[in-house]
Amino acid sequence: MISGEDGGRLLTIGEAARIWRVSPDSLRAWGRKGVLHPVMTPGGQRRYCERELASVLGKPAGLAADNPPRRPTPGGTRAPRVRVRGSGYLQPARSGMAPGSENPEVDEARAELEITRARRETEALRQEMEQQTQEATKRAEVERVELENARRREDLRAYGRSLAANMPVECRQRAISMLEEFVSDTSLPPAIPGQEAHALVAARVQEIRDEYDAQRTREWDQEIERARVERLIQWGRNTAAYLTLSWDQRDAQEARAEVVRELTRCVSPDWSEANVRRRVERVLGQWEEVDEDADEDEDEGERDAEW
Repeated sequence: MISGEDGGRLLTIGEAARIWRVSPDSLRAWGRKGVLHPVMTPGGQRRYCERELASVLGKPAGLAADNPPRRPTPGGTRAPRVRVRGSGYLQPARSGMAPGSENPEVDEARAELEITRARRETEALRQEMEQQTQEATKRAEVERVELENARRREDLRAYGRSLAANMPVECRQRAISMLEEFVSDTSLPPAIPGQEAHALVAARVQEIRDEYDAQRTREWDQEIERARVERLIQWGRNTAAYLTLSWDQRDAQEARAEVVRELTRCVSPDWSEANVRRRVERVLGQWEEVDEDADEDEDEGERDAEW
């Protein structure tokens, strides 16, 4: 610790500026004006007496907090005030300062110190307000963009539903479900122009209509094929009935049932009536061969009995 002649601690200009929260330039200016009387070291460095700084600038903020000022009693004197240079306002003097100083340089230094602190507080408040304003602006912009995107998505879905209005119920329901999933910021980003987005929605709705029509066509074709097969089988049944009119009733019934089973097994939609007739004649021909063999066996048995 470096001490002066009066026992006070000597501080460097940096230490004094940091403790009293003033700039080194202000300390140098006050030294030139005679407000402060720094001590010069043999190396040409300024040293400031702590007691002198306290008497001129008051106690530092940290020390003043340890000894808060007492509340004035009713009827007591008001706190001394100093006039800020360059303005018509009076500001209260800091606790620990000597009020009514006869040295105008001291009063000016105190006023400048108050102005500097007020400017710092004002600048900090201004920066905080600017930051809050910027954040509020960003939030408002995000909400505005989200609202526009939501309105855009709903417009595209409404356009798709209008295209599916004349479709069958089943097809329209499939189109509505597709629109709920397809119309999103991922599939249709906001960067896509409106006309192109409408074209993409129309194409997807048309795909569903084409798939539905193709499915209905396949079902219709299958129904036609089933009807044709049934008609060919019925035609073959009638043909077998006609060809077995002269047969024994029991044999005719069994042969006709065999014809129906065979036609059910093998007839396809690409068959013609000629194909069906040949298959009927083949089945009935096998029955006639069986009957002839049975007749021959019966004749042979009768001859053997005669012998």
